[in-house]
Amino acid sequence: MAYAEFTPVSGGPTVRLEADKEAGLMLGTVAGWYGTPSAKVDMTERAGGDGSFPVSADGILYSARTVTLGVCASGDTYAEMVERMGEVGALSGRMVELIIDGDDGATYATGYVQAEWDEGPMAPMDTGTLTIVCPDPRRYGTTPHRAYLSPGASAGALAWHADAPHGLAWPLSYGDGGAVANVATLRNEGTSAAYPTITASGDMDGLVITDTATGAQLAWDGHVGAQPVTLDCLSRAASVAGVDASRLLSSRGFPSVPPGGEVTLALSATGSGTVCVEWRDTYI
Repeated sequence: MAYAEFTPVSGGPTVRLEADKEAGLMLGTVAGWYGTPSAKVDMTERAGGDGSFPVSADGILYSARTVTLGVCASGDTYAEMVERMGEVGALSGRMVELIIDGDDGATYATGYVQAEWDEGPMAPMDTGTLTIVCPDPRRYGTTPHRAYLSPGASAGALAWHADAPHGLAWPLSYGDGGAVANVATLRNEGTSAAYPTITASGDMDGLVITDTATGAQLAWDGHVGAQPVTLDCLSRAASVAGVDASRLLSSRGFPSVPPGGEVTLALSATGSGTVCVEWRDTYI
């Protein structure tokens, strides 16, 4: 491990643990970062046969991720050591983003910190344990990926007809120019499904995001105007200026990007503006 870094979500100083033995706050052992958290799977035993009934993939769920870090605080004087211990203590009562830079790159998770120090002899060095409990068990790449879609593609629009099911004419056709402005392919290099955040801004109506492989649609019937519309695919909710607007979702085909795979999304809308799709490589 190269380092571990804590940044309060609500703002405040960043605390960094270095693997370097000369660091004032040194990172020691790391546990619970790469392994999967405890599984939450309901199984029904077969009454008249061996084993249990099959479990579907969407029934495999995980508990919160608990990460344990060994830490050493040191200084030229006892007061300096205590000051560095206080930097860690300042993280209490806050949600923090924990970034760990390992051999496979940097990933982060969000949780709260519990610190326990050994409180040994009055020397300018003390060891302890930091426990970080992350309600969301996923780890995310530190670099976000973004794709931008526009409803203004002349050759890439979807075909709509009043007598077609759900108004969408099949088979889908995007035209030669659609890939430039209203179609995007999202790829996830992680080991768990990635759930994008979709933000629409401008002056648009009839906003529909379609998974071109399955035909699943995410449709929002409201007007996109002065305030951007945010569609959160993890929480499966829509919001405007932080206020829930999920009631305006007429179709809830929230897209996800499979682990080590990709999904292609197409935008259909009238008017002008931009739809930003943001996602990160996701790990479990």
